[in-house]
Amino acid sequence: MERENNNNMTLPCTSVMTRSVWSYNLESEFELIRSVIALHLFISMDTEFPGVVFQSYPAFRQPQNNYAVMKANMDSMHLIQVGLTLSDCHGNLPTLGTSNRFIWEFNFREFDVTQHPHAPHSIALLRRQDMDFDKNRKFGVNIMRFAELMMLSGLLCNNNI
Repeated sequence: MERENNNNMTLPCTSVMTRSVWSYNLESEFELIRSVIALHLFISMDTEFPGVVFQSYPAFRQPQNNYAVMKANMDSMHLIQVGLTLSDCHGNLPTLGTSNRFIWEFNFREFDVTQHPHAPHSIALLRRQDMDFDKNRKFGVNIMRFAELMMLSGLLCNNNI
């Protein structure tokens, strides 16, 4: 991928960097997102939940039943992380004035592995991928504040996106 500098010259971008968002930098990261949203109108999101606790029976696997099982899982669990990627119409990620490209990872504090429903194999997988549930509980983003900032960010209810 390439980026344009102030002289309209094309420069190579070196790597994709993940911006980890915690309670202490939530506001400033949303400021950055607001600053690039006008040029990066394509949004993708990824979510991490603590697995699947309700299963559907093979005999009942029909679209309406699958939806009901998925909804029951989502309604009973807490969101752990949201990944956010912004890109322009050419697939370029924001550079924030550097030679790197950036994506965001929002870490939430509401999930408590000792109290909330989860699938043990999903928690084990997340731990193998260096998920620190204690760190999330201590320093993670409040989900309600995240929702407020999402509404104010320009990412939602925007006909250009």
